[in-house]
Amino acid sequence: PLSEVKRNSPCPCGSGKKYKQCCLHISDMFPPMDSNLVWAFLLDEMSQQEVEEALSLHILPVGLMLEIADQYIEDKKTIEAIQILEPIFTTPAEKMGEDECYALTKLCNAYDDIGLPEFQTRKIELLHQLKDKGSRLIRSEAWQRLSVITIDRGDKDAAWKAFQHAQRLTPNNPGVDLLEINLLIGESNTDLAQQRAKIIIRKMQRNGSYEDSPFSDFLQAVAEDPQAVIDELYHYQDSYYPLDRLQDWLEKVAGRRLPIYKTDSFTADYSWMDQDDKIKPLQPDFFAEPESENDIFNKLPDKEHRLITPTSINKLDKRWAELIYDRERSFLWDKDEDGWIEFLEKNPQCFGSVEIIDDLLTALEEWKQEKDILENISLPLAQRAWQIYESLPEQGGMPWGFLENRSLYSALSSIIDILKNLDQKDKAISYTERLILINPNDNLGLRGKLANDYLSQKAYNKIFNLLQLYPNDISLDMSMAKTLTLWATGDIEGAKKQWLKAKKYNSHIKKYMLKSKIAMPELTYGVTMGGEDEAWLYRDAARDIWLDHKGAISWLKQN
Repeated sequence: PLSEVKRNSPCPCGSGKKYKQCCLHISDMFPPMDSNLVWAFLLDEMSQQEVEEALSLHILPVGLMLEIADQYIEDKKTIEAIQILEPIFTTPAEKMGEDECYALTKLCNAYDDIGLPEFQTRKIELLHQLKDKGSRLIRSEAWQRLSVITIDRGDKDAAWKAFQHAQRLTPNNPGVDLLEINLLIGESNTDLAQQRAKIIIRKMQRNGSYEDSPFSDFLQAVAEDPQAVIDELYHYQDSYYPLDRLQDWLEKVAGRRLPIYKTDSFTADYSWMDQDDKIKPLQPDFFAEPESENDIFNKLPDKEHRLITPTSINKLDKRWAELIYDRERSFLWDKDEDGWIEFLEKNPQCFGSVEIIDDLLTALEEWKQEKDILENISLPLAQRAWQIYESLPEQGGMPWGFLENRSLYSALSSIIDILKNLDQKDKAISYTERLILINPNDNLGLRGKLANDYLSQKAYNKIFNLLQLYPNDISLDMSMAKTLTLWATGDIEGAKKQWLKAKKYNSHIKKYMLKSKIAMPELTYGVTMGGEDEAWLYRDAARDIWLDHKGAISWLKQN
């Protein structure tokens, strides 16, 4: 809590009067404010320079330092995150608790993300330092991590000794219980793993922690059939093998000639919009310079096209569909029981099928955080889809309304997230712009993502032009983008009106935007318009952009 103000001290409100003559009588009306809560409010108002100064003075609570480190990690500034987290452990103290344990997890993960031997050494040295000093909780956390490291090196005896140290320090720690089960599973000791899992479940049920535990499903699976858990573990480890073969296949087919796709052409029809609000031509400066030589970006396409697939590729697609029909999108994780990789290896012409390319890209979304897979598999497939599109006799609109276009458009769209995950945001924005012109109806909702990208760049003119394309769009993404753009460009009255519309459309949005931390609601397939899931998804995508506009969150609170 904040230090108590003495009666004769100057009033902290800044009036110049003594505290007893000013706000003393008010203070009894409110409970003491925890310093973490005060800092949470201040952080929303502080500039980047002020935040960095506060960090250098080591005056921020650990919880706030974690929030800042999380943001750096999200922005791919891992070194900066490490610099924030390391000072937390320079002088281990007996009072270290859950926040410090979470900070240790973040720091170790950051070391692993860097991947250099120097940072691995720093991680090991830190863990050995913490295992002997500090609170029982932080010492246990260090021993748990050392146990995992030693088991990965194949030293089972050292792993069990580290586990025993952790167990003695925190015998009722769920993390320690989970570590024990994992060690037993690693040794294929199914009988003991099953017994221990049942005991741990009963203990958690008695203390009321079982239902909310993230480990409950795993423990239940071990209690029911530990051998199945082991089989699934090996199945996961083996899943990289077909991906290695897929990468080899891509390297072999990379130079293949493109098949000849054709199109039917029609006059573009934008009657899906109201007559008075038809899409207006884009201003010449709306989009960045296109990568292709043909400048088609200064207006919407005059023609729409329907893809005509070559007969030979059609036959190939039917055989492929029979092979993977009714399979989940994660079929790449399977042990190749249905021979999909052999099918590709025997049919190099598959590299010319937009249907097959789209299926592969959809399945590869399971690996969207794996940089090697993105660079060597996902990106070449997405680039091949773009090569096919750019080889068409007439380029322009490819409406989603034509079923024949959907696999191609879906494959083309996949490049956006691939490039963003590879830290190539500018290229991703350029492709998003192109895709909106290819399909102005924007059935995949790319305009909301593009609006957020523009806001992160503070490119307000581009946002206004994008909003001009969709004047009747009341979606939360576009409504909030318009609110922030109007506020940032000084049209406060216009921003207020738009903010009222956004709150009317989704009554949960204010709550989800204002709180610095808020639980994720239950998410199901699809999004509930006006629901809490929609509000949470918008917050997850855009709250950092609002925070980057100093004072914007406070303005939302006041209105």
